[in-house]
Amino acid sequence: MSPLIIPDNNPTGKKLTEHGIFVMNKERAETQDIRPLKLCILNLMPNKVETEMQLLQKIGNSSLQTEVVLLSLESYESKHTSKEYLEAFYQK
Repeated sequence: MSPLIIPDNNPTGKKLTEHGIFVMNKERAETQDIRPLKLCILNLMPNKVETEMQLLQKIGNSSLQTEVVLLSLESYESKHTSKEYLEAFYQK
């Protein structure tokens, strides 16, 4: 199993680690000779954290080192996920 590369402070990372998924931050990944597959996810589901967990568990079971970037739409306002969470972990 190869690691998922996600931001250090993303709470999903801790949950993934508890489920046996290898997670590392971008700085650590850059020190390795392996270059990751870069994957952007546009998460349109209402419960962002739960959906991230489900998707990243599946991706984390692959043999590829994968850098994940979470995307959101500028015009989108979430009713179920805080604005602070989206600003911290999603790119527009």
